[in-house]
Amino acid sequence: MSVVNLEEIGRNLRQSACFETSFDELGLTFDDALALEVIASSTLSLTRPPVEDGLRREARVESPLCKKVARSFMQPVVECLFPIDKYPKAAKDWSLFGVNYYETGAVFPIHRDLINPDLATIVIVSLCGVRWLRVKGHDKPLRQIKGSVTLLDGGANPEHTASCLDGPSVSIVADVPSLMY
Repeated sequence: MSVVNLEEIGRNLRQSACFETSFDELGLTFDDALALEVIASSTLSLTRPPVEDGLRREARVESPLCKKVARSFMQPVVECLFPIDKYPKAAKDWSLFGVNYYETGAVFPIHRDLINPDLATIVIVSLCGVRWLRVKGHDKPLRQIKGSVTLLDGGANPEHTASCLDGPSVSIVADVPSLMY
């Protein structure tokens, strides 16, 4: 059973543009077998941006198999956060943005997730490793570990960066439309 109140998430997103929770707090079971399938298939096809300022970058997973498994992993998280009876469009129309793969020392430089900010929520689920997520306007960095679930308010579209402390670190990113917390 979830110990996270959806209204609390909404208030938090309006105030700081991000909210951090976990599988445990959401009352969800972390599916280790499915997570391992995502992790194992994540290295099948990686696209890595060019090195900038000498920094090792994150890699984007291109494997269709990995994306299919990642979507299956993310589905119960989205359904928990956005119950279909209350948020039918969100639960039905969410999309997998991608799967990110980080090696120790890799960074995802400061960026915004959306080109056109809208009423959406970005959901980031961490499968393994340790990353710091720094969100502009949020007082302290968020430690991303296995089972972390982070929400970013797409309307605010906050600038953020990630850096991997202990890799590999694999995260699944989804865009959930038309959220009205």
